[in-house]
Amino acid sequence: MENDIKPIFEMDTRSIKAIKIFLDTDTLYSGRLVLKSIQNQYKVFHFQHGGLDRLCKVFDVWHSCVTLLSSSPELNTRHYDICTPNGEAINLQIPRRDKVDSQVWRNLFDGQGRLVKKTQFKEAVFFAGIVEEMRKEVWKFLLEYYPYDSTFEQRQELKLQRTKIYKSINDKRQGISGEEQKTFYRKVECIVDKDVVRTDRSSQYYAGADNPHVQTLRRILLNYAIDNPVVGYTQGMSDLLAPLLVIMDNEIDAYWCFIGLMEKSVFLNTPQNDMEEQLGLLRELLRTMLPHFYAHCMKFLNGMELLFCHRWLLLCFRREVGEYQAQRIWEAAWSQHHTSYFHLFLCAAAISVYGDTVIEKDLSPDLTLLHFTSIQEMDGNLLLRRAHELLYDFLVQDIIPCTLMKILSDSGEWDSPPTPTIYC
Repeated sequence: MENDIKPIFEMDTRSIKAIKIFLDTDTLYSGRLVLKSIQNQYKVFHFQHGGLDRLCKVFDVWHSCVTLLSSSPELNTRHYDICTPNGEAINLQIPRRDKVDSQVWRNLFDGQGRLVKKTQFKEAVFFAGIVEEMRKEVWKFLLEYYPYDSTFEQRQELKLQRTKIYKSINDKRQGISGEEQKTFYRKVECIVDKDVVRTDRSSQYYAGADNPHVQTLRRILLNYAIDNPVVGYTQGMSDLLAPLLVIMDNEIDAYWCFIGLMEKSVFLNTPQNDMEEQLGLLRELLRTMLPHFYAHCMKFLNGMELLFCHRWLLLCFRREVGEYQAQRIWEAAWSQHHTSYFHLFLCAAAISVYGDTVIEKDLSPDLTLLHFTSIQEMDGNLLLRRAHELLYDFLVQDIIPCTLMKILSDSGEWDSPPTPTIYC
């Protein structure tokens, strides 16, 4: 294909579950090529005279594709692995991708600056991550600072607009007085002041007395609260903002990325993201994917409150894993590849990896909470791999409960959405 021709459909062969060709009975030279994904989605291509010959040539040279039948009773599905020239099979559940570096990043855009290879981008972020020096630019797209379809010129204009808006928000906060100022101090400012001085002080970026970055952190949180009075400030927000400011190293950019992050976060009593709704989905996910742990929790009166998961959901493992691993986990969740609820699979992964003791020792809910909070540091890479596996296992299931329909992704580039059998 010529470089100036935009492909009408892109996919990775490792996501193929089945390939079928249907010939028209009247000519036998025209028909349909049907691809079926591991999520039971379909893509249909129509071909006419000469098309079948071209398809034959494609399949004739496709020697690196090996058909395997999974021996796992949980998967029990035919799938394809792509092998390297030396015969090494690539794991279908965790496909090999290149990290998003400067070269990969440039190849995702068209000549006007639009990110046109969105699926390829999400897959790379989800499975491989982003090199550290590119996060400042890439995170702005993941956190919706910039729309994927924006051009170079549109992004420059958007940055100017948001700079003006932020300055007006800052002026508004500095202009409050009287009873309004006293109320704001009591409900927000005094709490922020206590939190920012103890947030990430071990980090070189925030270390030392009179560190200007701590004051920047404070201003952003206060400005967010003044412009979002319904949400205001809740303890823990400083933990979410601190890594953003380190990566962006710019007050205005960090503020707008924080806005995007808050829209993807779960905070108590916010109308957009209700904690109880998240816990309800997690309970159903555990019932489906980790039935033994679910059965253990059901034995106790308050076992399904899942208190040990609350901080995981609020901060997306910010305090459970190392700083770099947390950033890797965050960007995988932000990519929304296959689902917008990857954070729930991360919670299930933590239970899968570290929860055996809970069942073996028959721990009560209080002791379960103590068990998980006493883990000094979880292995973020292991959590991510296990979450990938659980998501894959979920997506290839033929039957899922109707309570988990919300977790399924939309169809994306495919002609149909995932179509498992739904039961209630």
